[in-house]
Amino acid sequence: MTITIKWKGSVRTEKNEEPTRFHACRETGRHPDLSLIMTAMAFVILLCAVISVISAAGTDIYTGVLLNGEQLGVVERPAVMEDAVSRVLKSLSDKDTDAVDFRISYSFRSAKESSLLDSDDCYALLNSYLSANFTEACALSIGGERIANLSDEYTARTLVSRLRREYGSLLSEGTDFTLLANSGYESVYCPKQSVSDTERVYETLMARCRASLGIADEDTTDLIEVNDGAKRASYSSERIYYYGSSFGGDVLKNASHLNESSDEVERMFSKVPEECTETVTETATELIPYPTETIETSDYYVGVTVIGTEGAAGIAEITYEVTTVSGKEVSRTETGRTVLSEPVPCVQYVGTRPYPSSTPSGYWIYPLASYNYISSEFGWREDPFTGEWRYHSGMDFAAYAWTPIYAVDGGTVISAGWDSSYGINCVIDHGFGLTVRYAHMVALGDGVYAGAKVYQGMQVGSVGMTGRATGYHLHFEVQLWGTVTNPLDYLPK
Repeated sequence: MTITIKWKGSVRTEKNEEPTRFHACRETGRHPDLSLIMTAMAFVILLCAVISVISAAGTDIYTGVLLNGEQLGVVERPAVMEDAVSRVLKSLSDKDTDAVDFRISYSFRSAKESSLLDSDDCYALLNSYLSANFTEACALSIGGERIANLSDEYTARTLVSRLRREYGSLLSEGTDFTLLANSGYESVYCPKQSVSDTERVYETLMARCRASLGIADEDTTDLIEVNDGAKRASYSSERIYYYGSSFGGDVLKNASHLNESSDEVERMFSKVPEECTETVTETATELIPYPTETIETSDYYVGVTVIGTEGAAGIAEITYEVTTVSGKEVSRTETGRTVLSEPVPCVQYVGTRPYPSSTPSGYWIYPLASYNYISSEFGWREDPFTGEWRYHSGMDFAAYAWTPIYAVDGGTVISAGWDSSYGINCVIDHGFGLTVRYAHMVALGDGVYAGAKVYQGMQVGSVGMTGRATGYHLHFEVQLWGTVTNPLDYLPK
């Protein structure tokens, strides 16, 4: 089995590849192009900067998983998928899996597009992929040469017996079956499309048998000479529709009294072979979709949906009765189903509480619900970076990273974004000439952008240390008609 794991954009290296530009230059004694190296270094620096900005902006990075180029879903980290692959490999340890090829690749996602897949989900998806694309078969070998993959060993042995019978009817007495010697039957796990049509394999091998006896497949009216040197009757091979069947040998043995225009030859060689109908049992592992239960609650505002219980797909082992005609599937009927694991319903809560008014009330609340420790007050202080005596235009609340920050009153967002000193921050007009800057955040809250309306208690961001900061805290800066003022004059006592 081949497991190829790569990141999106990387190149999979196979044996006997052409050397890269750098290797080629080294082999010829020339140095690599300096401009290419400088360009590559610039690209790496730019990529690192982009990732740093994304991380600084508080954007969650998720891992998208692709199987053979097809999107499977999103996992928390690549190790989740790799654990599922290990479990699949262990379950297939008793099979010849050289033909199985998982081409797994990953890509960065800046936002979660759907529910995260866990190891069990990935395991079930990989098993579904195997069931849909691979099957157990029998590899038939003759004389040490692998001829084809057939549906099962019974079919392969029946084919060889049929070949021996038909080939033997063409040989003179005492001749050995050297062409069909040393037949081998090996159980393999291979792609479904690699399982050959039994009749096509038979016709190919029978053509080789005929060729070994000097029986040409092209149109000819020459006398055909078999290995015992005897001459047979003259006939046109174009007239033979299915030479080598149970009636073909009999015609050759008794052909001395027939000629090309014989009605008996016309009748016997115009017979159409019977269709080969087979019915087999297949077992596949499939996912059972999980239901979603929606509960309305006034605990959340209108438009807010909170997942209470993550849903998980169940797994079922399904048995099918598959009927094929001449190797082509004509029907598939489910005959049994065993539930290996029940699906877990997804419970989500949908808010019904109306939003508070965004009109400023003039009565403020604290911006942090749990942490109101003031680590640096408003006014003159020693600068933590330079040690110089500088004026501090706000006050700092120390708190853990990602602590929610709430609007102290209703209002309108004046600006929201990045600043080299304040980091991720927003400025909100809370009415009565008062504006507040919430700074050094790790991320802005949902719906916080210039022009947006906010209500008292709405989350406008999360505590961080972006910009010019030495630790996690909220810089809370109040201005009255454009002039900074002490925030404690407006916060509850």
